[in-house]
Order: sequence, then C-alpha cells, then structure tokens
Amino acid sequence: MRFENPAGLSGSLVWNTRYCEANRNGAVWNPEDAVVTGLLRRWDTETKTLLVLRVEQLREWLCEQVRE
Repeated sequence: MRFENPAGLSGSLVWNTRYCEANRNGAVWNPEDAVVTGLLRRWDTETKTLLVLRVEQLREWLCEQVRE
C-alpha cells in the first residue's frame, strides 16, 4: 500500500515481521516472531521521509523517566 501523505501516522509502531528471515531459513512464520523495531516520530515534508525513533532509544528514554 502506498501513502501519498503519511501525516498522522506519528506514534505508530514499526515492526520487523521477521517473515523473510523465517522463509529464508525454511521455517514456518508465526506472528509471534515479529518484533518492534521503532516508533514513528514524524513525516518530513521537505525530504518526504518518515523519521523513526529506534526502539533502543525509546527503551533508554523510558528507563530514564522511571528513574526520575
């Protein structure tokens, strides 16, 4: 599916379904194989790119919030 204007997708999770890895290894894919890899931050209209916060950065930020 192609989105001409993905504005409003901020806050959506970015997933690696791991389907390709499972398929390449001859395994049967299962939805439980999927992992979250990031969080969409914003749509940059100038460069027409989605900016994503990596899950490692999000996890670090969340841990800092808990410590405070």
